[in-house]
Amino acid sequence: MLPFFRERFGNPHAADHTVGWESSRTVTDSAAQIAALIGAETDEIIFTSGATEANNLALLGLAGRRAEKRRDRILVSAIEHKSVLAAADFLKDRYGYRIELLPVDAEGRVSVACLEDALDETVLAVSVMTVNNEIGTIQDIASLAQVAHRVGAVFHTDAAQAPMAMPMQTLAREIDLMSLSAHKMGGPPGIGVLFVRRDFQELIEPLIHGGGQQNGLRSGTLPCLYA
Repeated sequence: MLPFFRERFGNPHAADHTVGWESSRTVTDSAAQIAALIGAETDEIIFTSGATEANNLALLGLAGRRAEKRRDRILVSAIEHKSVLAAADFLKDRYGYRIELLPVDAEGRVSVACLEDALDETVLAVSVMTVNNEIGTIQDIASLAQVAHRVGAVFHTDAAQAPMAMPMQTLAREIDLMSLSAHKMGGPPGIGVLFVRRDFQELIEPLIHGGGQQNGLRSGTLPCLYA
């Protein structure tokens, strides 16, 4: 990372000079490494300022562009990170979404049966953290996502804690949206990722508008701090 702090300050979106090309290659290579980590494609990796922004982009972005007005419920586990709970509360207060907390058992797990009981075709999205940041519980994300998809709900997971706790090579193929944070796996603070499944990208309303970078989902010049 030191060369990017000291001498290689190129704008990765600048297409007219070699310094920009070099920075762009770094961003592309980093996106490919992250995609390989979670079983995604490079164009499904959207860089953010951290998992908090990624969680907000997932929930607020999805709610801002929902196609079906009858889907006005969002289910989140009772032990989500504050950035998920606060984003959900914002959607309730500002737009009238019905936010429901999924209970957890004594080990912090959301049961598949509990989620099934709460689901119907009014649910827009379900958000359950992959690995809890306080007690380390690992959720059965594949099974939870499967039952959510049966009623057409979008499944998001905050996976910031997961890279150091479990294999993730197939996780992206099981869910729709996933948040990651660089500093949880030895990277720089202030860098995160939202994985957005390719066929879901047009369903996300950007929170940051500008030059249309990153498929229009998150405008702004990317810091080249990933190498």
